[in-house]
Amino acid sequence: MRLGTRTVERGRCARRGRAAARWAAAFLFAFGLRAAPALEAQGTQAGTQVSNWATLSFTLAGTGYTLASDTVALLVGQVAGVTLQPPRATSGAPGATAVFAHTLTNAGNGADSFTVVAVSARGWPVTQYRDWNGNGILDAGDSLLTGPVPLAYGGAASLLVRVAVPGGASVGVSDTITVTATSRFNAAVSSSVPDRLDVVAAGAVTIGLTKQVDRLTAVTGDVLTYTLDYAAAGSGTDSSATLADSIPAGVSYVAGSMRWNGTPLTDATGDDAGSLVAAGKGVVVVTLGVVAGGTGGTVTFQAKVDSGPARTVTNRGHATYVRAGTSDTAFSNAVQTNVLVPALTLTKALVGPPQAPVGQQVQFTLRYGDAAGAAPVSNVVLTDTLPAGLNYVSAAPAPSTVGPVLSWALGNLAPGDTGVINLVLQVSGTVRDTVWATNVATLTGTNATAQSASAAQLALIGPPTAALGLDLTAEALEVGIGEVIPYTEVVHNAGIVPISDIRIDNTLPTGGSYARGSAVGADSVQVAGNHLILVTMAPLAPGATRTLHYVVALASAPGPVAEVRAIASARAGALQPVSPQAVAWVQVRRAWPMDTRAVIGKVWVDREGSEVQRPTDGGLAGIDIWTEDGQVVTTDSTGKFSFTNLRPGRHAFRLDPQSLSQDYRLVSDDIQIVEASGWTTPRVDFRVVPLAPRRAEGRQPVPGRQPAQGHQPPEGRQPSEGGRPVEFKFVAVPVPQARDSAVLSFSPEPRLVGSRRAVVRYEVTVRQPLAAPLDALVGFTPVADSAIVYRDGTVFTRYDWIDNEAIPIPPARPGAEIRIVAWSSERRDSATMWLHVGRTVSVVRGGGGGGGGGASTRPSCRLPRPPHPLPLRRRSPPECRPTRSGRRRPRPWSSPPPGRPLSGRRRAGRHWCVVPASRSSLPSTAPCSGPIACT
Repeated sequence: MRLGTRTVERGRCARRGRAAARWAAAFLFAFGLRAAPALEAQGTQAGTQVSNWATLSFTLAGTGYTLASDTVALLVGQVAGVTLQPPRATSGAPGATAVFAHTLTNAGNGADSFTVVAVSARGWPVTQYRDWNGNGILDAGDSLLTGPVPLAYGGAASLLVRVAVPGGASVGVSDTITVTATSRFNAAVSSSVPDRLDVVAAGAVTIGLTKQVDRLTAVTGDVLTYTLDYAAAGSGTDSSATLADSIPAGVSYVAGSMRWNGTPLTDATGDDAGSLVAAGKGVVVVTLGVVAGGTGGTVTFQAKVDSGPARTVTNRGHATYVRAGTSDTAFSNAVQTNVLVPALTLTKALVGPPQAPVGQQVQFTLRYGDAAGAAPVSNVVLTDTLPAGLNYVSAAPAPSTVGPVLSWALGNLAPGDTGVINLVLQVSGTVRDTVWATNVATLTGTNATAQSASAAQLALIGPPTAALGLDLTAEALEVGIGEVIPYTEVVHNAGIVPISDIRIDNTLPTGGSYARGSAVGADSVQVAGNHLILVTMAPLAPGATRTLHYVVALASAPGPVAEVRAIASARAGALQPVSPQAVAWVQVRRAWPMDTRAVIGKVWVDREGSEVQRPTDGGLAGIDIWTEDGQVVTTDSTGKFSFTNLRPGRHAFRLDPQSLSQDYRLVSDDIQIVEASGWTTPRVDFRVVPLAPRRAEGRQPVPGRQPAQGHQPPEGRQPSEGGRPVEFKFVAVPVPQARDSAVLSFSPEPRLVGSRRAVVRYEVTVRQPLAAPLDALVGFTPVADSAIVYRDGTVFTRYDWIDNEAIPIPPARPGAEIRIVAWSSERRDSATMWLHVGRTVSVVRGGGGGGGGGASTRPSCRLPRPPHPLPLRRRSPPECRPTRSGRRRPRPWSSPPPGRPLSGRRRAGRHWCVVPASRSSLPSTAPCSGPIACT
């Protein structure tokens, strides 16, 4: 993979082979370590757009591909930087002035302006000037500095600082003038230099020294040029003036490099003013002789950086002279050069597990680089010598190969440069048993110390002398009792010698037996209990396979799966290899597919007469649907119904016309025939059309206190005497203070429309039966205006406005608790809850609708779900009393829909009916179960 960076600067594009983020390290390196008076590099200029992308190159099936990523662009922000050089020292007589020359440089990566302040430690008057001609002398062309100094990117300005020595200053007193330049872009960035001013007697001459070096950073072999400037201040002359500069440790004097005001001087003593004194690393000495006030000069020489570790080379010079008969010494400032050395880095890592068998590929990652802040390295070469047992496959980038030696010519590495090489090797087929291999790489450079790195040891696993493999496969995914399971076994010689006398021991599943004569590929078959042993005697060459087949008949199965386990063994001379255990599982089918199939459908209202059912078409609740064998279900609040556990085959479904409201007419066939076979779910829909738009589809209005008959359970089985009761609980509680809809909107209670206010809260708790799902409707008197339905404590449905409709019980798991909390804006002395279970209506009256406290009432009559519907006719209202069981056999029937009165006569005998709580002859707290005779 290659990374690329494109820097766009002033309309010019340049491509670099390093990461985009490296500019920051390069900037710090260049500015912090190599900032010479004229900077060569200050980092990427502010406002430059830097784009970065990656490309992935790979080879697939012998064809090379290159994929490029998207490009990420960023804009370089501005970083402030400033340098102020150099510090100076001079002298002046009382009442005289001294001038210090400095250079201000913008070291940031963008245009900036700088505030320059000069402060005398003794409070002497200080004035600053702009030295426009840069000659270091205050002359007519220079102007007074009255504001910030603006500098462009990389720009510099010459400044002069003039200090007036008070007339009353004492001779021998020194003053320090601190000059500070501060960036206006970033006030936290500044640079300061101290200047020293010595007070001398009038007429005395003092010599000031300034030291400079042309390189602040250097590497081995670089040549440093040192410059020592001297200036004599005062009136009169000094005698016997001599400059001396010691060669610092870490560098060596370059012979013949001494210059005085540009004139070459010899290194020998006595032939001219210059000489190199052999002391330590050498001392450069220049004899100045008599120096008059107001004069000066420059002495230069060169030194070459010695090899060695990273270090800092410090140098300073001094001058000795005689002033007014007294010897004096002046010292220059110190200059430093940081000597950088190359710092190659190399790591090698194994990617993957520490072991690999013959033929497996192994990947190594080599990471190399030159440390940030180090010296550049030239002619860098990375070499990797492969150990025995590993063969070269590929690498990115590709190397030069000579036998097992791989090499990459990396060229020159700048400080901070890094790279990655991905190397893929393969375990040779010549490896036998287990061999430990260590892969070592070496990184070298012309001016750097070589670095070596090795990856973790890799275990090369060759084929064993004798090894055996076994694969066991069942040729069926699912079987039933009485069916057979074909099995296939493949024996593999994984060793390097032939094997023979192969025996495969199969442990058959419980309830399974070998189908005699079904073995294929075996020389003999042995059966012992639940073990089947297949024997093949022919030799098997290394790397070869042999396939065997057999069949198992499944007579019974104690669990959901049939399991077979197999182990193979063989002989290879004196060796007896054994294979790992192989296992095969088969799912045991215990039920026919149709045992759990269902038929679904809907009684839907075609209001538009399109004869096409749409998702928005409503349905009718309370409609009975019959099957040919007597099963019956009632549509739910959305008109949907379903039959479960139907037997395979053809079924007939009939809509009971007597359960259809007079407001609708059935326009489809009242009897529909469907085939309940295969894996599909049949659908039965009955289309009805409205005769008059009086009632909305979806949730049906709550019937009045009209008794209704129960229906046969969906299982189609006759339950035991008494059936299964439906457990429920009803509570009516008055609301302490009626609240309007605005208040209710901020509470868990639903909003009531208009100006209605909730005054009564109903709570109904019903638990889903364990035998069959409960499809029921709940209504209240007085009518509830809004409600919330909870299923196992979680909100299932919210009804913001019920509008005199019933609330359906939601579907839930067996045993789940269904809780309905409803609110009514009407309060009476009592409240009634109507629970419609199929065609059975349970009526419960609670006493909490009036006064100041609520009441919780258990059902006054816990009605069982009837085992089978019977004909029923009654007069309204009925009078009911307990009686003995009838003897007539029940037969299918149909009843009017909820809300329609029943008329006519009924036959005497055993019936199921509803007992209104207000008219029952039973005690209100006594449970009611069993048949009740209605007269």
